[in-house]
Amino acid sequence: MRRGLAETPYRLDITTILDAYIDKIFRDSLFRSTVLNILKYLMKQENIGTIILNRIKRSSFIKRSLDN
Repeated sequence: MRRGLAETPYRLDITTILDAYIDKIFRDSLFRSTVLNILKYLMKQENIGTIILNRIKRSSFIKRSLDN
């Protein structure tokens, strides 16, 4: 990147990202415990489905607004 050979942000495909996260979960205990705590917190939320859907809708709405 310093030499101008790569553009940022570089878009990675989902399989590469998932592979990196899975590898990180198996090798890094701090990362693993953080992910587990986040999942526990999300599962305790009563309306987490609604929160996630609203977030997705809001993000896609913002993206569409910026594209126009």
